[in-house]
Amino acid sequence: MRKIKNKITILQCLAAWLDVLLLLLGMAFIVTGAFLIFQPVGYIVLGLCFIALAFFIAKKQAIRGDS
Repeated sequence: MRKIKNKITILQCLAAWLDVLLLLLGMAFIVTGAFLIFQPVGYIVLGLCFIALAFFIAKKQAIRGDS
């Protein structure tokens, strides 16, 4: 019974972080594609992705009430 509760807890944690994991994976593909097209564009896209990531993390912390 305890193993089932542990698996459920693991799945709940994974579900809570799934959006972040998919966001990072999507950003990685976009940045890789931009680098393949033209290297300076890759750096610009990477910077924009970091800005977007910081915005999403700050928004998630504000919703949870973290400081």
